[in-house]
Amino acid sequence: MKTARRIQQATLHLAAASGYAGLTVDMIAEEAGISRRTFFNHYRNKQEALAGPQIHDFSQNHDWFVNSAGPLLPDLKRLIRETLSNASPERSTVHNIGLVLQDTPELQPVFSALIDNVACEYQSLLVRRLGEEQGVMCQLLARVVAHSIALSFREWAQGSDSTLNAIADMACEKLSAVAAAFGAPEA
Repeated sequence: MKTARRIQQATLHLAAASGYAGLTVDMIAEEAGISRRTFFNHYRNKQEALAGPQIHDFSQNHDWFVNSAGPLLPDLKRLIRETLSNASPERSTVHNIGLVLQDTPELQPVFSALIDNVACEYQSLLVRRLGEEQGVMCQLLARVVAHSIALSFREWAQGSDSTLNAIADMACEKLSAVAAAFGAPEA
């Protein structure tokens, strides 16, 4: 995972500094201090390298959430904090994503896919907790959570001096605002 992140950071750094169009795998490999073969062991192309390592089997590490009898909103907030703590993103990575998107907006689907991936992982957990009959509600709630996290990252990358915990707080505040809009109790 460390090598995959280093490749992503190199890709984002180069794309932000020199533009995405002229970026090559050789340039990325040199910047990351790896071989072309190592690059292709982790990613199929430079677009995948921009997105970085994918989350897989996220839901297996959070059985406490599935089995909790507590109120949903506080448990979701705890899950968001754990997600961010485990991901431990670097501010420069998030900042460079913003720069790359400003310069090359056609790459938005690459980063939207990351949000979709997070939403799918949350949806899986929510379905396991609430049941298949709540599938549509789980899908909607998972998207709200994923977008709350994404918006908080965007704010963080745009200059907020927040810590990772503050990002989790921002995401949880957004989630609470949505819950309040629908009249859900805070608990």
